[in-house]
Amino acid sequence: MGVFIFLVGLKSFEASRIMPAMGALLPIFTFGFALILSGQNEVLTFSDITAFVLLIFGTLLITWQKKKTITLTNIKIAILSAFFFALYFVLAKLVYLEQPFISGFIWTRIGAFMAALSLLFSKEVKEDIFGRPKFIQRKTWVIFFPNEVASASGFILQNWAIALAPFVYLGIINALEGVKYVFVLIFTLFLSLKFPKILKEEVSREILFQKIIAILLIGGGLVLLAGR
Repeated sequence: MGVFIFLVGLKSFEASRIMPAMGALLPIFTFGFALILSGQNEVLTFSDITAFVLLIFGTLLITWQKKKTITLTNIKIAILSAFFFALYFVLAKLVYLEQPFISGFIWTRIGAFMAALSLLFSKEVKEDIFGRPKFIQRKTWVIFFPNEVASASGFILQNWAIALAPFVYLGIINALEGVKYVFVLIFTLFLSLKFPKILKEEVSREILFQKIIAILLIGGGLVLLAGR
């Protein structure tokens, strides 16, 4: 459900209008659900809370674009998407508490598959799936396949982190999302310098300063977590 709402939002609005709010809300919702559903007395230390806040603000800052206007509709989509994503993380943790990682992961994927089948009630989805087949060029497959492998690997590792982490730290796992954007920024800058004809990234001093501050905040949060 979270993925569906997020993709609907991306279809109507630019990602830069949804990601900042979602990146900030997802860890907060996850932390709240973890406290409510865990039934445990685990608590975060002051160092953990500080790292949590730094990571959230770092994620918000690194995805924020000053010229992009965020509307009430954008906020609603971000809230709903973050709500269901957070609920998934906590429910997945409950599964991993009762099952070994492999079997627990398989059960969560079966649940996701069953939920995806409900989309077949949509006429538009049916036409996209069972309509005239669309031929994909070979060079598109060269990009698509490695992308899907990397995406699947990242998702499996994220679930492994959910299985290993204590309940109260699930929010911090989500707050670490900002690290992803640091790597995206690094790869984007590298590709724009190495292959300017394929990808051209123009970064002003103001934007560069914003990204550096965001990276420092995220780095500070990581240092605090590593020093536990």
